[in-house]
Amino acid sequence: MTRRQRLRRLLPGFCLCMAACSIGKRDFSPLGSVTTAELWISASDGSKYIWRISDPKDVSGIAAFVDSRRTGWGTPWYGVPVPIVEVKFFEGERLKGTFGVCRDFFETQREGAFFSKNTSAIEIRGFYDVLNLDDADLKEYTK
Repeated sequence: MTRRQRLRRLLPGFCLCMAACSIGKRDFSPLGSVTTAELWISASDGSKYIWRISDPKDVSGIAAFVDSRRTGWGTPWYGVPVPIVEVKFFEGERLKGTFGVCRDFFETQREGAFFSKNTSAIEIRGFYDVLNLDDADLKEYTK
């Protein structure tokens, strides 16, 4: 058997294994009571900009956005991507989870593990809208 024939035999198994690593989508329960949130924006130089959000109306709007996207999360075989914009949710001093975004995915940390899922530009814009984050501000902070 030639090397090429061996690779042809191994390729379907390899593809199946890679696909299996990203199978196992999971859903999350609602965040529940959230009293404050922190908005983190990561700049290209590694620095972080952080704002505390404590207005109940703002916090509940952000939490509602996140709660409406609780299904279909997974962990890719290559690891969870790192977000540029992230919100950390707190009940008092207790961290309840995170929700972040980058170019074409959402990322979350819930129940002790990290997960991600692909998303659209429209969904990402919706997240920025609930954060009152416009494109000019985003460019300013991430440059």
